[in-house]
Amino acid sequence: MQPEQEFHHRSWGEKFYRAARGIVWGVQGRSRWIDRGFAVHLAATVGVVMLAIWLAVATWEWCVLMLCFGMVWTAELLNAAVEILSRAVTRQYNQLVQRALDISAGAVLLSSFAAAIIAALIFLPKVFP
Repeated sequence: MQPEQEFHHRSWGEKFYRAARGIVWGVQGRSRWIDRGFAVHLAATVGVVMLAIWLAVATWEWCVLMLCFGMVWTAELLNAAVEILSRAVTRQYNQLVQRALDISAGAVLLSSFAAAIIAALIFLPKVFP
């Protein structure tokens, strides 16, 4: 069976397993446990969840916060994928590879800033009524 055909004939269970494995690999990065970037976002996620529980945010606010978590974690995973691909393509400096790395890191930064602004809009009126 050719590789393209093999991929399309995988069961849903196999596809979900591979996707979950990809998340684990992305979170681990080059370390055994957790990548530094993911560690920062994990700490921020836990902090936001604790604050949201303490402030008893509304259901719609939880939904917005979950979308923010998903946006930032997805950007981090895509950044990790670009980093891995760049190492697979070349170990030498390449201007186009560097641009791709900078763009993917920029996506993480942009999504993090947007999430922080949204969190501030949700939390600040509750903390300072």
